[in-house]
Amino acid sequence: MHEPSISHDRSQEDLRAKAIWFQRFTPEERLRMLIDWADTMLALNPAIAEVDRARPTPGRVQIIERP
Repeated sequence: MHEPSISHDRSQEDLRAKAIWFQRFTPEERLRMLIDWADTMLALNPAIAEVDRARPTPGRVQIIERP
């Protein structure tokens, strides 16, 4: 049988392997990871919370609001 091994080579990390790894977590663990990543980004660059990068894309989904 093939023995599992640990590799530290980033070239062996494909998107499918990352998706399989991420799917092993429970929804609660995934949410905790998201919160931790967001906290890390805010700690590294607090001004990122103030930046509004959202821009409407013409010809795409249009959001209609009630008057």
